[in-house]
Amino acid sequence: MKTRPNPVSEDISLQENPASVTIEVTAVEIPELTEQEISDRLHLERRVERAFFEAGKALMELRDRRLYRSTHKTFEEYCRDRFSYTYRHVNYLIAASLIVENIIISRPKSFPEALPVLDFRLGIPGAEISL
Repeated sequence: MKTRPNPVSEDISLQENPASVTIEVTAVEIPELTEQEISDRLHLERRVERAFFEAGKALMELRDRRLYRSTHKTFEEYCRDRFSYTYRHVNYLIAASLIVENIIISRPKSFPEALPVLDFRLGIPGAEISL
């Protein structure tokens, strides 16, 4: 009984022209989403979208009220220990939540209008610059 070579383990360097290898692909039918699955997907996507907004708002309040002070000296240490977030990631979440809030509240006409005002001297998102 002659066994057929396994195409996965076949050494193509033994063939005359390795550039002309035939690959067998098995097609898999992926069923369309049902109405309930579409509804579930949309609901879950909205939860994910709100999650970063809620996380940013919560982190901003933790930072602004210094609610970390009983366990940590700095907000950066607190975020790293409690959430395994880098300070950069925390700032991204806070800034993103401010942008979403600006969009919801002010309905800006252009993208720059939606951006939070940052005080780059302090590096604190949301710290307004008074002119």
